[in-house]
Amino acid sequence: MILGIDTSCYTTSAAVCDKSGILCDARKVLEVPAGGRGLRQSEALFQHIKNLPLIMKKVGESIDLKQLDGVIVSRTPRPADGSYMPVFTAGCAVAESVAAALKVPVYYTSHQEGHIMAALYSCGREVKDNEFVSVHISGGTTEILRTVRTEKGFDFEICARSLDLHAGQLIDRLGVSLGMKFPCGSELDSLAFNEQDGLKMPVTLKGADIHFSGAESYMKKYLEEGRPKEKIARGLIEAIGKSLVRSLDYIYNEKPFETVIMGGGVSASRTLRQTVKSDKYKILFADARHSTDNACGTALIGEFLR
Repeated sequence: MILGIDTSCYTTSAAVCDKSGILCDARKVLEVPAGGRGLRQSEALFQHIKNLPLIMKKVGESIDLKQLDGVIVSRTPRPADGSYMPVFTAGCAVAESVAAALKVPVYYTSHQEGHIMAALYSCGREVKDNEFVSVHISGGTTEILRTVRTEKGFDFEICARSLDLHAGQLIDRLGVSLGMKFPCGSELDSLAFNEQDGLKMPVTLKGADIHFSGAESYMKKYLEEGRPKEKIARGLIEAIGKSLVRSLDYIYNEKPFETVIMGGGVSASRTLRQTVKSDKYKILFADARHSTDNACGTALIGEFLR
């Protein structure tokens, strides 16, 4: 069995898996003050330190930790040189301590790889090839990557990214403006889902890369005009979805692919799933629990590494 730990900007999580799949999944969303648009890294780190003993207690109540064969932890946001956030040091400290106490190996991965592995686990039976395109959309990342599954995880080539705001940032800014609790994705999606006529917002690309600042400007204008909040929410999520499809089409036209896997917290949106469609390639969404921040994908990567 492998214990996985992930301490992202807004969720403390741990999971245990073996070759049969996920055995235990414990997580706690960090607390953001009312009206806030996020947390400073120091505050998020402090909350992780408080949460980790509680999370590990939950894991220990359902799993005999003495049976662990190894521990794996998200050490960086992305698998790239210079990728770093202080929040991940909390998870590393606990992972390394548990591994040392049990005298088992400790492995390292990235938050992004964990997201993609969790999405693959959720919809993997439909993925027949080792090469596919991954879309990672969250509050801190908007990237489209050509992905190759290997014996030790993944190899990535970034094909597109957001050049200004991330998709999750855009959603949270609207949600906070409407008085919603941060992070706002789930509440905003519920507001938008039953609305049929979203207000039009621009979709702007530079090659395959995406600009979201134009959509933000329209969002602010509609808020100032007092337009219905349901229509603003619907229009904003539709603009994000259409931007992703246009970017994917651009990448496809350069070099075709068969399958797209959607992961990251924004991909849990039911409204987005209505918008992101194609007759050129297959688009697979992970279930909501494996889309939002979790340690399930982290643990599953550990099974490949050990």
